[in-house]
Amino acid sequence: VSGSSKNLADFHRRYPEYRTIWLLPIKTDFDKETEKVIGIAKKAGIFALCPNGMRARNKTFRREHAEAMRAAGFDVRLWGVHTPEDFDFAVEVGASAVTCNYPAKLTAYAGERDRGKKGLER
Repeated sequence: VSGSSKNLADFHRRYPEYRTIWLLPIKTDFDKETEKVIGIAKKAGIFALCPNGMRARNKTFRREHAEAMRAAGFDVRLWGVHTPEDFDFAVEVGASAVTCNYPAKLTAYAGERDRGKKGLER
């Protein structure tokens, strides 16, 4: 896991049996740079792409960008998911995983969210 595609490419050349995960820069403009990100990641042998998951800071990442990344063969995860709103953002864009500093809090929220969605009672 790294924020440097160059470091990940070097690691992948040395240890191709390990999966690499690229934490994409917060200021990535996905409307303009998704194809560029995909090209760099393919060349570097990266397994997963991880845009920032803070909805308030990530203004351009949407489901269509995640779908383009998945169509190109990448796992799509979000990093920096800290609030229920961020978790909803991850679900909205179809992320396969999230990285957060408060897993118990988000797990409780996810359970409540899922129960509400399915109409289940506690």
